[in-house]
Amino acid sequence: MKKFIQGFTLFAIVFLCVLSCKKDDPAPPSIEGKWTETTYVVSGCDDPSDNEPETTCTTSCEVFVISATTITSDGDVQAYTKTATTITVSDGSFSLTFTYTVTETTLVLTLQNSSTFGGCKEVRTFKRS
Repeated sequence: MKKFIQGFTLFAIVFLCVLSCKKDDPAPPSIEGKWTETTYVVSGCDDPSDNEPETTCTTSCEVFVISATTITSDGDVQAYTKTATTITVSDGSFSLTFTYTVTETTLVLTLQNSSTFGGCKEVRTFKRS
């Protein structure tokens, strides 16, 4: 019985140490909020003349307001769905899927177009406003 109690006590101590050392994963930043575009770049197009160098937005910058289910831009409201790494915006039978990364202050949307649409990669960077 004494060995059982010692074994159980040792197990409990090790178990508690493992639990107490586990870090809680922080919640990922939310994409919801108001985002103002800061830069835009187009690269890798099938027709090199369609490429656009990085442009910094200083006036009349695009603003997105993202809620839990919609993205509003210039009065146009679009429904969207998201995963941990993608946002899909649908408009009837047409949809676009962007990959995204988000921090507390920055949202980066990347769209890789198929060859049917020129093969361009578009990268838009936004700051939370």
